Amino acid sequence: MAAPASNDERSPEAGAADREFWISGFLEALRRYRRVTIVGWLVAFGGVLSLVLRWRATGLAGLLEIMLSGATVAGGILLVHYGIEGLSAFIRTSLGALKAQELAELRALMEEVERGGWQEAFAALGRVRSMIAHRTGA
Repeated sequence: MAAPASNDERSPEAGAADREFWISGFLEALRRYRRVTIVGWLVAFGGVLSLVLRWRATGLAGLLEIMLSGATVAGGILLVHYGIEGLSAFIRTSLGALKAQELAELRALMEEVERGGWQEAFAALGRVRSMIAHRTGA
């Protein structure tokens, strides 16, 4: 059996599998981003709420409660940052692996999310779902 002349010589089934891989991978990265972001903001809000509710505490116990509330807020914000960095890393990796001709719609959507903010990332969820629905005929 002879080896293919180049890496670009693939069967049509392999190309369909690649497209499905990138589309479902991007959808899962967007879902993970949404989950981590929502949990992060809830944790940060809980820290702020605990700070407001326990503001009248005095002495060393009050200081410890304030520090714990501040650490909770910082932890929530770091969790949001983790979600952003995870999505951004997936997009950078994907854009490096996808050729410009391949999956032009998905590539354009990834570039839009990379340049945009959280609204673009949340809007991309619906667009990727519609891409999957269009491909599966659902």
